[in-house]
Parts: sequence; C-alpha cells; structure tokens
Amino acid sequence: MSAEGIDAHDLAIAVNQLTTGGGTLPSTDIYASLLQCAVGSTFDLILLLDVQGHIRYCSQNSYELVGLPDKQAVGKSLRELIYPTDRSIVDELLAELVEGIQTAAKVDVRLRSEGDDEQFLWVQISATVMSNNDSSDSRAIYVAVKDISQVKHAEAQIQYQLSHDNLTGLMNRVQFISEVDAAIAAANIDQQPFMLLFFDLDRFKIINDSLGHDIGDRLLQAIAQRLAGAIDVSGVLARFGGDEFGLLLPNAHSFQLGQQACEKILFLLSEPFSIEGYELSVDTSVGLAKFPDHGSSSVALVQSADIAMYHVKENGKNNYAIFDASMNKDRFAQIQLEQELRRALAKGELEVYYQPVVSLVGGEIMGVEALARWNHKRLGLMEPGGFLDLAEEAGLVADLDSFVQRKAMQQVIQWHALGHDIFVSVNTSAAQLNQEAFTASFEAMLSEVGMAPSKVKLELTEKTLIKSKQFIVDQLSYLRDLGVGIAADDFGTGYSSLAYLRDFPLTSLKIDQSFVRDIKDENDTASLVDAILAVAHGLGLSVVAEGVETVAQIRYLLARDCDEAQGYIFSAPLSAQDMQAFLANNRAKNLRQENFSDA
Repeated sequence: MSAEGIDAHDLAIAVNQLTTGGGTLPSTDIYASLLQCAVGSTFDLILLLDVQGHIRYCSQNSYELVGLPDKQAVGKSLRELIYPTDRSIVDELLAELVEGIQTAAKVDVRLRSEGDDEQFLWVQISATVMSNNDSSDSRAIYVAVKDISQVKHAEAQIQYQLSHDNLTGLMNRVQFISEVDAAIAAANIDQQPFMLLFFDLDRFKIINDSLGHDIGDRLLQAIAQRLAGAIDVSGVLARFGGDEFGLLLPNAHSFQLGQQACEKILFLLSEPFSIEGYELSVDTSVGLAKFPDHGSSSVALVQSADIAMYHVKENGKNNYAIFDASMNKDRFAQIQLEQELRRALAKGELEVYYQPVVSLVGGEIMGVEALARWNHKRLGLMEPGGFLDLAEEAGLVADLDSFVQRKAMQQVIQWHALGHDIFVSVNTSAAQLNQEAFTASFEAMLSEVGMAPSKVKLELTEKTLIKSKQFIVDQLSYLRDLGVGIAADDFGTGYSSLAYLRDFPLTSLKIDQSFVRDIKDENDTASLVDAILAVAHGLGLSVVAEGVETVAQIRYLLARDCDEAQGYIFSAPLSAQDMQAFLANNRAKNLRQENFSDA
C-alpha cells in the first residue's frame, strides 16, 4: 500500500485527530503514511490491523523478519506470522484490545519464517487501539514489532549459567531443589512415591590434595559425563558442590527401582578413570530416600538421603543404604534446640551482628547489613546456617525477621546520633511478606523507632522473589514508594528466570559471593559477574558485591562500575560494640587509601 499522493495538510489533520480525539477517524491511507514516517525510528516492523486481526498495512522491511515482502503480508491474518504455540497469546491480546478491556498491550512472542514452523525469531509486540468512536468499523490496531532475539539469547545463556554447575555442566544444587519441589507437587497430585539419591566420593580429598585441584576438577568432569550418559532420561542429576551429587528419580515408584539406581552408580564409578596419565579409582557412598516416607519437603528428603549416605560412610563406605528413622540419632536434639530457639526469641536473647557495606569508589562506609546470631549456652555463638532451617521448619522465621529488623534499626538510630549517616540492610522472608499486616507493621516499626525509610533496605532472596504473588509485589511497591530500598540478595544462585528483575520493584541487587570468589585477578574474565553487572545497570539498579576478599577483586569490580561491596577484606560481621568502633575509626576508608589508591 502506497502513501504517495497524500496531501501534507491531510497528514497534519490526521495527526491532530489522533492526538486530540477530535473529528473523524483518518482513512487507512492516512494511517499508512503516518506509519511509514515511524518505521525508521525504534521498531523493526510496523503493522496496521483491522479488528479481525488482518494486516491492512505492513512496512517494507517485513522480509527480514518474516520472510515475506510487505505486499504479500497485506491481507494475511497476524496469527499466520506467529509461531504456532504462541498464537493463543496474540489471539488473547487482540481480543482484549477489540473488546476494550485494554487500549494498549505488550507481549513477547515468536515470529515464524514463511513456510517453516521450525524457524522463529523472538520479538516484542506493542499493540494500540486507535479509534475516535465506538464503531468497530472505525477502529484500527497499530502494531509495532521489535526484534529482541539477542536479548532472549543473552537471557537464555545467563539462565543456563544460573541453573547449572560451571565445572561439570550438571544442574546445580538450587535448581535441583527446585526440581524436587516440582516432583513433590506432581507426586501429591498423582499419589505416587518417588526416590532421591545423595552420594559423594569417598577418597576424593586424597586425590585432590596429592595430585592437585586441576586433576580433581578433571576427574569430577569425567564422573559427571559418565553418569549423565547412563542415567535414565527422566532422572535429574546434579552436582551439589565439591564431590557431592544428587539424583532425582521421579518415575521410580518402588524401593527396588531406587536400589537398582544405587547399584548402577556404584558399578559406573567402579571402573577407573584415566586423567592426564593417571589411572584413578574412586569409591562412592550412596544414600536413598523415598517420598513421602522419608520427608514431605525437598529439604527433609535431601537431608534423609544425606543421613543415609553418612550411615554408609560410618559402616565401610563404597555401598548404599536406605534411610531409616533409627539413623537419625540427633532428631531429639533438634526438637530440644527448637524449644530453646523459641525461648530465646521470646526473651529477646538473640544478637545482631553488622557487616559494613563500602563504596568502591571512595571507600566510605555507606551502610551495614544486619545479621542474626544466637549465643547458645551449650553450642556457643551460632550463625544463621546453624538455626535458620530449624526456624523455618518451626514457623519462626517471620518472628526472627521482625526481631532483627527492630533491633538493627534501634542500633543504627544510635549511630546516626553519633554522626554516622549510614543505611541498614535487613533480611525479610516469604513468611513475613505473606503476612497481610506486614506493610502496616513495618511502616509502624519505622515510625516507632524513628528511622527514615530511605535509610533502610529490605533484602529478599531470589527464591522469595520468584515465588512471590501479586500481593507481595504490591507490598514491596508500597514500601519502595515510601523510600525503602528493595534488594535481591544472593543474586545468581540458580533460579530459572530473570523476569522478576523487570517485574519487581527492586532498587538494587547483591552478587552472590560464590561468583565473586571466581575472580582471581583484576584482568580476569568472570563472564557471569560481567553479565549481572550489565543487566543490573541496564535496569537502573545499584549493585553490591558480596564476599569480597582480595585487592584483585576490588580492582576488577571497580573497573566494571560496581557500586558497593562487603566482605572480609573490609571486615567480618561485628558485634554492635565493635561495629561502632569500626565506624569511629573509619577503617574501611583507611584500608582503601592504603591498598586501592590507584584502583
């Protein structure tokens, strides 16, 4: 369709009608001329549809995207250009626009190449209804198409890295737990049990220590390759870290099938591995647990398999064992510990430690992260790893969050009075966010303590963000609008989508220390760290690197415009008294001036 011969005066009138809503709707030819003016701007393809979804106008660059010249595209239905499995998305979009449910919408779909349903291109479609009255004949749908295939490819690469172990290519621990959660959900519907194995190598440390980590890494890669090639297609194999592996068998409904899998692993690993001229033999201890008999949650099920594995290690190694309740000798001790934790929370006996968050540019202490500690009478000072799972199982996490938040704010208010203008980062869990009164309670806490919202950051794990509902999103949005910072904690630990970075009201993210640890020198190429920084800055988020321990890591992060860092190179978590002394001495800035002046 050509726009030649359209009077400039008519175009001006059409623009005025479209922007002000006055007069009658411009003709299709007028629309075509307007669209041709827009084609060369920010979109890769421009379409004009009628209310039935047929293409009335198509920009001339259509061949590059759909393999059709514009003249052949005119008259076709838009859904013909869409990859088959995505057509329902476009159908729903157009129906909502035509029915007036919304006047503009945006979706990500795939365009198919003409005559080839296997070839597709990711695009973002932005559609807008253009009409001056309620007559369906007068309406048109403006569709702008943008090629986002490179973005999708980059997201797929990052997604893979987040869910897989870098060394072996197997699924990582966090993604494995997610798969177990999915298997539990399916099993609860089908009323079918399944098996889970947990195993490690009995003499791997000797090989690592005597032959070096490079040989150890190559051995782990060879083991993963041999196992992955022999595991049933329905099985899910993962490396938990070190020499520990997990195997989920969602279709193994009997102990017999689980035992066969254990025997197969022992057989596969009994054959020596040839690594760099060395013939290496490994022994394996395997623990087997059954859902739901040995645990109704992923954490409990893995723990049961782990207990069974250690039972094997204590009784000769290189074998397998099925979990039995008698193996869990410490269960009573856990119950006792839970009661002690309840009493400690009720009496306010837990402590809060603080780790400084430091500006990488100037070295100033910008804030502190508040961390729970339990000074147990029998067990000594316990970090969260020693009691957080227990608190979660006992339903005490929300109470623990609230305790730490209030105590940390009260302490930071005192430091403000001493002239230390810092923020405080506090953790919040899904258990706390799911409380209907959370927003009101948190706002009330800020008011009671006298803490400015802008001096508080809420840290949420990726797991909490991924599983959040709209109710939680609304609560976080309210707090962000109030001035509270919202941070994604431990970012990069393995969840399957990056979408929440756009969908959630985040203000910052923290790169998990496991990725920072991979940075060996300032010229290193830690691709995932680079990717995370690029994605975060592209979305306008500030970034904190966790677990920074070396000058090389500081230089690396600084060169890539990372905003802030925390880690042992600055300070371990400190008691309130020691943290106050740290602030008074401004030791972080002094340390930077001494070591990073040319960073």
